Amino acid sequence: RVSLPSAGSHFAADNASLREFEAPLGDSYQCRNRSLALGPGFHVDTLHEQVQAFSLTGDQFGKAHECPEQQRSLVVPIVVGIILLVLIIIIIIAYLVGRRRSRDG
Repeated sequence: RVSLPSAGSHFAADNASLREFEAPLGDSYQCRNRSLALGPGFHVDTLHEQVQAFSLTGDQFGKAHECPEQQRSLVVPIVVGIILLVLIIIIIIAYLVGRRRSRDG
């Protein structure tokens, strides 16, 4: 439950599902930048957070599980790289063909 008594107007929110920071027992949840919607018109921005509810070993967090926003696929960067490589090859071939025609012409 979140309560902000010093705010200009009263606001309270709660989360009964506890699914926002989910990680297996003994592991931690980590996120670099996230915005959590707590209600209509109210959200909390978190930066460089790491939380763990149970099974802390000393002052050390367990294995970190990243938030879904950070688990990016490498498919898009690979496809963009391949497209750029193909374009560069086409430009080089067009340059060589144009240069050869100008010498023959």
